[in-house]
Amino acid sequence: MLTSPVLGAASEKADCRWQLELFDPRSDTVVGMVPLAVGEPGFRLAYTHSVFGTDVVSRYRIRGGEIVQIGEVFTDPGYGMASSTVDGEGRLTHDDGRLHLELDRPIPALTVRVQKSQNNRIEGAMSVDLGEAVGDGPIGIRPVQTCRG
Repeated sequence: MLTSPVLGAASEKADCRWQLELFDPRSDTVVGMVPLAVGEPGFRLAYTHSVFGTDVVSRYRIRGGEIVQIGEVFTDPGYGMASSTVDGEGRLTHDDGRLHLELDRPIPALTVRVQKSQNNRIEGAMSVDLGEAVGDGPIGIRPVQTCRG
């Protein structure tokens, strides 16, 4: 039997799993769930950049029940993107024709503006095409932990 989701709480039970709850930020209505891998839970948000037509991938981890952005990978710097590998901290590197931005950015409230034309995807233990799943518009994402017990 599944217990109710526990928002942002750590559990001592061994049979707990993190998921991402997708919700309408205007009404707080849950519209879907995306399971995350067991162990160190993480996920990726990917989309096609509207100007360059290239993929942008943002990487996230769940830490202490919160979403933390840990990196971003893209090929074309420009509007809305980091633009120089000279950042003073070495957080932006160039590798295999892509820019890799290392981050440690807590995200207290994650809302994505989905546009089918930008091929928005969320990738956890499974991949979900957000445009197909929820259509155009905003979608909120928050971690929930569900435990068997």
